[in-house]
Amino acid sequence: MNKIEMVKGSIGMVVSLGVGTIITNIVKTTSDSNANAFTKVCVMAGGFVLSTMAGKMAANHAEAQIDGIINQFKEVVVAQQA
Repeated sequence: MNKIEMVKGSIGMVVSLGVGTIITNIVKTTSDSNANAFTKVCVMAGGFVLSTMAGKMAANHAEAQIDGIINQFKEVVVAQQA
């Protein structure tokens, strides 16, 4: 694994965890604290799935942005060498 892939993986993980935490906090804040046990389990499961989905999408987006920056940098370097 090269350095760029390590950086992308690290940034992706941080972004994913951050988004997951934000969604978890939103679910906790907006959920009914007086709900029955079944509803609480359903909300918890739904929040987990939503967190993982959004986290993965955010990580993929961040990694794609890094790829775009790298490609632009490569184009500039090639243009300067020509």
